[in-house]
Amino acid sequence: MKGELFFEIPDDQGVMARIVEAVPSSWSWVDGALRAPSSMVASGQVEENTGFTLQRFHSIHPTIIGGYDGGKDERERPNIFAIMVEQKLPGFISFNEAGYDADIITLELAKSVVVGFLRKGYRGGLYFYKDCYDNRKHDNPAYCKIIFQPWQGAPICQEEAGAQPSRVKLRWESLYGGKEEDIAPIVAVCRSLGLSKYTPTHGPLAPPQLAI
Repeated sequence: MKGELFFEIPDDQGVMARIVEAVPSSWSWVDGALRAPSSMVASGQVEENTGFTLQRFHSIHPTIIGGYDGGKDERERPNIFAIMVEQKLPGFISFNEAGYDADIITLELAKSVVVGFLRKGYRGGLYFYKDCYDNRKHDNPAYCKIIFQPWQGAPICQEEAGAQPSRVKLRWESLYGGKEEDIAPIVAVCRSLGLSKYTPTHGPLAPPQLAI
């Protein structure tokens, strides 16, 4: 047995923060990325192609990395001077199994980092997982996938093809040991915030845009 719910998110930083804070700290990790708004890049506050990554195998500290260059299929050289000396904000924050079995960068700390950057105007997509089944990363008892901005889904997204709003997607799967109670704290906050449930649609397709 499994269950799935979608809630639409308004463009409200406080609401977004509340949803992230509702993810139980007993869950395992977060994947995804947030990017700085173009207005902050244009103002010079942000170093666009340099960012931080918080990940499982760098758990003692965040690592400064360059943005990914799709044309060269490699990462760009990060501007460490801009971040460390000029004290510019990073162009992006990426999360790769951040919080998993970690003593320092815990999931609770990762959530605090997420909330801090959301309040600065950063947007993107994050994927919180309760755990994995039989050491298979994508077999999850429960997850919470949040996209903080309107986006275009490609046909590969199945039910989310075409124009989609900012949203929370919640799912639990008993096949992997999940229970409806796993997502209950997040559902309760979504309902307390008056968020509308919705059914994803196969709208007119446009070239897909990455949420992160």
